[in-house]
Amino acid sequence: MDNPVRHRETDYGKRRGDHVEGRGGIEPPASTRKQSTPALPQLTVTRAVEPNADNVRAARTFARDVMTEWQVDNAAANAAIDVAHELISNAVQHGLPPVTLILAYRPPVIDVVVRDASTEPARRLPYRPGVSERGLGLRLVAQLSSEWGQLYETDGKRVWAKVVERRPRRR
Repeated sequence: MDNPVRHRETDYGKRRGDHVEGRGGIEPPASTRKQSTPALPQLTVTRAVEPNADNVRAARTFARDVMTEWQVDNAAANAAIDVAHELISNAVQHGLPPVTLILAYRPPVIDVVVRDASTEPARRLPYRPGVSERGLGLRLVAQLSSEWGQLYETDGKRVWAKVVERRPRRR
């Protein structure tokens, strides 16, 4: 899919009571979460990713272009791009098609979500520094994001991460 679907104020799959792994624990029901009044609307883009190396690279370029369009600060943009690349690579390598990248931005938070059709949970692979050729993916995601996790669905899963901008927004 060459043209991303652009949405405003969209929910990318969190449903009440869904299990969330990672640093997020169990997602509380929407009615019990603190509600804040956002200063700016949420911007969201979605892109399908075919499971091959060229499309993984194209999705990374897409993420970079979106971060530039949204004027995200460089550190947060680079982190979000790297997180998106790792999650897409994992979904292509270990998951099942279709694979979809979803980027959402409500300053100062960038949500990176990758959906695939596998119901198998994403997991950290064993890693030994200087020896392992694999196993850095989710470790890198955890390092670059403020939190991450996964939502299980009957037809797949969504692995998500939140990256937070450090600089104050100019108005």
